[in-house]
Parts: sequence; C-alpha cells; structure tokens
Amino acid sequence: MKKVSNILLLIAGIYSIVCAATFLILGIVFVVASSDACKEQIIEMLERGTFTTSYAGTPQEQAQFIQTVYSILGITMLVVCVFQFINVFLSFTARKKEAKPLYILNIVFGVLSMVVVNVVGAIFGLIALNHNTEAQVE
Repeated sequence: MKKVSNILLLIAGIYSIVCAATFLILGIVFVVASSDACKEQIIEMLERGTFTTSYAGTPQEQAQFIQTVYSILGITMLVVCVFQFINVFLSFTARKKEAKPLYILNIVFGVLSMVVVNVVGAIFGLIALNHNTEAQVE
C-alpha cells in the first residue's frame, strides 16, 4: 500500500504541475480578454456578426456581459491554479513525511483542485499508515 500511495502521489504531483500551468494560462487569457482594451474589439466583432451571443441587447451591453463572464472565469481559473500549486506541495511533502495530517490535507486539496489521483493516493497512504500503526501495537 505504501508503494502504491507513493506512486499515486507522485503522479498526482506531476499532474498538478501540468494543471497549474494550464489554469494559469487560461486565467491570464480570460483576465486579459475581460479588460477594457479588448472591449472595443468585442464590440466590433458583435457589430460585424463574427461573434454572437444568446444575450439580447445592444453590442455595448453584450460586450459588458461578456467582460463579466470572462472576469469570473479568469478569477476562477486563477483560484484553481492556486489550489493546484498547494496540491503539488502537499503531494510531494506527504510522500516524504508520511504524516496523517498531510494525507488529510491531500484529500481536501485533491477535491478542491479536482485531482482524483491525489485523493486515492492519500487514502492509500492513510490505510498504509494505519496498518503500520496496528502492526506496531501488536
């Protein structure tokens, strides 16, 4: 169980690095797209018909709606990116220290950052840690 837990936590850490980079890039793109510098381009595309929305209103109102959606998406992506970086740190730390609180934090941040491999690895780590504790008691 200990080896399986270590392998899964290693995979989760590497996967979280890739996800963190992806969410960081997406967050930056959405934040930049929600800026006032892009608003004129969005209005121009709405007027030409090259960018359509289901939101009814003038192109200025539609552009404001799009900016709001992009802002929310950008902030959400950046928050998930922070969770991913915490997940990376916890995955590699839990592999080395093998402590119960680190495994529990791995489960919590695995859920928050949507990394199921981290949750499974931490659960296996808790089971292995509990098994070792029971073996020492006997």
